[in-house]
Amino acid sequence: MRAGTRWRFASVAAVVAIVATTAPLTLNSSAAPSAAALLTVTGMPVDRAIAEIWQATDGPVADGSRVRGWTWGPAALAATVEYSADSPAGVRTMVYYDKGRMDILVDAESPGSTWYVTGALLVTQMLAGKVPFTADWAVSRPSLAIAVAGDLDQPNPLTYAMLAPLASVNGWPLDGGEVQGTTYPNRIGEEITAVVTPDGSVDPRGVLDAGIAVGAFDTVTGHNIAAPFVDWAARQAVDPLWLTGRPLTEPYWTQTLVGGEPERVLLQAFERRILTYTPGNAPGWQVESNNAGAHYRLWRGLYQPDDRVSIELASHEYFGEEIVTAALERELDPFLLVAIAHVASGGNPQATQQNGGVGLLAVRPEVASELGGGDLYDPRLNALLAATELRRATDAHPNDIRAAVAAYFQGGRSDVDPHALVEATLARHQQLLTEYTTDATTGVPPVTNDPHSPIASGQAAYYAPSYDRAWWERTLRFYAGFGLVTAGWQYDPNGYYCVKPGYIPGQRLRLVANGVEISCTIGDTVAAGDVANWQRRWAVELNWEAFTTLRLDRNNSVEVYHLGPVG
Repeated sequence: MRAGTRWRFASVAAVVAIVATTAPLTLNSSAAPSAAALLTVTGMPVDRAIAEIWQATDGPVADGSRVRGWTWGPAALAATVEYSADSPAGVRTMVYYDKGRMDILVDAESPGSTWYVTGALLVTQMLAGKVPFTADWAVSRPSLAIAVAGDLDQPNPLTYAMLAPLASVNGWPLDGGEVQGTTYPNRIGEEITAVVTPDGSVDPRGVLDAGIAVGAFDTVTGHNIAAPFVDWAARQAVDPLWLTGRPLTEPYWTQTLVGGEPERVLLQAFERRILTYTPGNAPGWQVESNNAGAHYRLWRGLYQPDDRVSIELASHEYFGEEIVTAALERELDPFLLVAIAHVASGGNPQATQQNGGVGLLAVRPEVASELGGGDLYDPRLNALLAATELRRATDAHPNDIRAAVAAYFQGGRSDVDPHALVEATLARHQQLLTEYTTDATTGVPPVTNDPHSPIASGQAAYYAPSYDRAWWERTLRFYAGFGLVTAGWQYDPNGYYCVKPGYIPGQRLRLVANGVEISCTIGDTVAAGDVANWQRRWAVELNWEAFTTLRLDRNNSVEVYHLGPVG
C-alpha cells in the first residue's frame, strides 16, 4: 500500500475554519524519535512529527534517564484517520496514547509549521458529551460513566458524567472564545479546600489541612489552576497551553481508590487532559495525567483488531476502527463494509444518498428504525446498523455477494435501482483486497521451491502463548472469508502455525531445528510496514507450540523449507 492513498476518499472543495483553543507548539528540547516512537503497539506507523513530540516528552522516561510519570504513555495505542472538512485534504490523522491524542489536519499546515500537530480536546469532548467532526458539527454522546481518577473498577467513583456539570463546557464548542459556563474569582495564593464527591456535589471547605494553593488564573475560562499543575506544566518539553489546554473546572480534592487503597487526590480537568496530584507519591509521580486517551477510546467504542490485515484496514481507512469492528462483530468481510463506505459516502459521515441512505454507510432511515434507530450521522452507530443490515442481506443471499449488496442498498424498496452502487462497491471491494492483502503478504520470493533445499535459515520469532490454537484457526477462517487463503487450505492437524512473507494463509512449510523436524501451516501475515524489518531479523515466525516443539526456546536456529501446494 502506498502511503497517503488509503484515506483519500474524495477531495474537499471548501475549508471550514478551525475552532479550537490550541497554542503553537514549541519544543523546549528536540530529539530524533526512536524506532519505538515511530510505531504503535500494533505495528502501525506514527507520523514523524508526532513521534518527535513523544520522544521529547516521554523519551527520557522510556530510556530511564528520567524517573517520573508518563506524559503520553509508553507507546502509541493506535494511529487512525477520520474524514474532516476542516482539512484541505479531508483528512484528520490521529495518534492515540494512554493519556491523550495528537492530531494532524492534513495539508492544513506545512510539516514545518508550529501548528502542524495539535493536541486533541478529548476531555472537553467527554465532559460536553459531544464528538466533533467539523468545526460546527458534533454528534452527541452521553458523558462517560467511568472513574476520572484511580482504579477503573472501584465502587462509586467520581466519573466524567458527575464531573461534567462542574465544567465550563455548557456552550461548547466555544463561541468566539467566550465560555458559556460558571466562572470564578481569581484566588491566586489562596489554599485549595474544595472537595468533590462521587455524586458531583462540592463541599467548598472539605479539606482544610492540605496546604496546597492556587498558582495561576485563566482569564478565558475563569478558572483557578492549582500550583502543582502550574509547576508541572512549566517543566514539560512543550508549550504548557498546547499540552493541557485551558482549565475546564476548578481544582478539587476527592477520595478515590488507587491499587485498592483509599487515597486523597487533587484533580483538575483541562481541555486536553485531567491532572491529578497525590501528595504521598514520590516526587516524580506526585502530578500525573489520567488516562484520558484510553478513556476516550472506551467512550467512542474504538478498538484495534487482533489480526494484522484488519489492523491495516482499521488504521488507514476513514473511521476504519468503527467499520472493521462492526464487520468483525457480525462475522462479515470488513473489506466489503469499507467498500460500501467508499461508495456510499466517501468517508463523510454527513453524506446522503439519492436512495435515501444517510451517513457513513448510507443506512436508510426506515431500516434504522426497524433495527433500533438512533443518530445516523454518528459513524459508530451507522457502522453497527450497516453491519447488521448487511449481515441480514448476506444471510438472505448466501454465496451471492452481488445480490447481498443489492439488497443492502435497496433496503426492501422495489422503487430503488441499486445497480450503479452495487457495481461500484464490488469494484472497490476487489481493489481493497488487492491493495491490502497483496501488500501485507508480498515479500521476497522463495530462493528455491526444492523441498530439499532451505529457503531460509536463522532465528525464529514467536507469538505469545496466549495466541492459542483456537485463535489461529479463527484467524484462518477470517482470511478464508475474503479469499486470502490458498486453495484447499486446512487447519494444521498438529496445531503448528507459522508466518513468512511471500506465503499466504493455508500454505505449508517444513521446519528443522535441534534434531526435530515438523511441518507448519501459514496462519497469519506480516503487516506491510513490518516486512522489510521482519526479513532482516527472522527466518520464520511461529506459534508457541511449534517454537517449543523445535526446542527453539533453548537454541534458536532453524532451517525453513518450501513444501509446495496444499494436498
